[in-house]
Amino acid sequence: MSKKCEQSARERMLSGGNRAPVYAAGVAVCVGAICNGIALAWTTNISKKLEAGQLNGIIIEQMDLHWIGVMMTIGCCVATIPIAIALDTIGRKPTMLIATLPLYVGYTLIVFARHKYIIFVARLIIGLGVSGFSCCCPLYASEIAHKSIRGRVVSFYFMFVSIGFLYANVFGWLLPIKLFVFACLIVPVIFTAMFFFQPKSPVHEVQTGRIHQAISALKALRGSNYDFTAELKHIKLELARNAGERLFFGELKDKAVLRCLFISNILLLLKYLVGAAQVLTFTSEVVKSCGFSDAVVKWSVVIAGLIRAAASFIPIIYIDRLGRRLFLVVGFSITFVSTALLGVYYTFYDRKLASPRTLDMLEWIPLISLAFYWAGYSAGIGNVACMTAVEIFPADIRARCKCITELFNWSSSVVVATVYVQMGLTYGWDTNWYCYSFFSLVGIVIAIFVYPEATMKDTHEVFEEIAERKHIFRSYSVEPILITHLQHKT
Repeated sequence: MSKKCEQSARERMLSGGNRAPVYAAGVAVCVGAICNGIALAWTTNISKKLEAGQLNGIIIEQMDLHWIGVMMTIGCCVATIPIAIALDTIGRKPTMLIATLPLYVGYTLIVFARHKYIIFVARLIIGLGVSGFSCCCPLYASEIAHKSIRGRVVSFYFMFVSIGFLYANVFGWLLPIKLFVFACLIVPVIFTAMFFFQPKSPVHEVQTGRIHQAISALKALRGSNYDFTAELKHIKLELARNAGERLFFGELKDKAVLRCLFISNILLLLKYLVGAAQVLTFTSEVVKSCGFSDAVVKWSVVIAGLIRAAASFIPIIYIDRLGRRLFLVVGFSITFVSTALLGVYYTFYDRKLASPRTLDMLEWIPLISLAFYWAGYSAGIGNVACMTAVEIFPADIRARCKCITELFNWSSSVVVATVYVQMGLTYGWDTNWYCYSFFSLVGIVIAIFVYPEATMKDTHEVFEEIAERKHIFRSYSVEPILITHLQHKT
């Protein structure tokens, strides 16, 4: 009898208790990611309306559209360090609820703007809120989920970002600008209503010495019958790893932490080097530059949003079964092939190496290639790059290091985009596509030989592997993901 009870308790621990509350909390927090997707894709389908002066008569020029995007990114960069401090002081949940305030202020300023500089300031303020969600949502999702479903729950974040892109694409096309801005304001209201009643992060509760509150959070997330003893002990041990270090950047003295920062930052950099900012954010410009009509351009933006949203749903089903590395390798492989084909097409199109008749026969190549790019990036690269930082850092430094990686993320997006624009103007736009293809190959190498597989592992296990360099050159023959998953099930 005692053996059966012991086996039953072990099964409950392995499965992480009742999963429904975790999924509910994961969905609630990641509704905030829709706000990020909307902010990133805000100009995608309203650029022509802005240039026509449909927002309070303000005439927006092409360079102004560039600054509308850049100002949001600057706001994201400015906010990362204050958010890092807030996450470890007031906690994950209050920080995210506060992050909605800049969105309300920013979109309200846009509605009543009478000059383009007011729009710039509004986008800067919106960036503060976007940074809050990009730092907090994956962090909170990873800390409430059991390791058996952590990848699935954290994957909600990127899926909801993709839904935000689709939301902006559709409503930006269908609605007048002011109504579209009001539609953008609705989403943070929905987030607040859904997330307000969710439990706080048990990791932060333990970190601040509120053990009883941490137990209550674990019971709310796992069910009242869940044996939280082992999980609570694990959180305490992980937080005690470096309890004497109090300086904000003191953890950078640890070589293992530096390796983790390198891994998470190189993935974030690679997602821009393979063309994410240009291809995903400026879909309409990419399609139009291939010589397609305005009708095709508008529909391609909406279809792109649908493909991204559908592809980002795939990891939710399979990432905890097949592993993160596999998704990375497949994602980079797809972007390698699709960008190489687009590079060849641009070479023939821009450099007049083919007749118009030949180009008409080949016009399906850019559309099909873009569709595969959207799917490969959304299912693999973008999703895994977002979750890496919250899976490889131990609990005592996870919030701060996540914010450091987000600072690098937003900074590199501006730098890489600027470099690629100048490169395209100087050497031709086909050069950019060949660069995207080259860095996709680099990504495949990084994914196979450097990326630390985190599937079915606690974060401290992954960190210890990186500290001892056991993650380097690990292959599926050494650690089969599917077999590891099945062993945990039995």
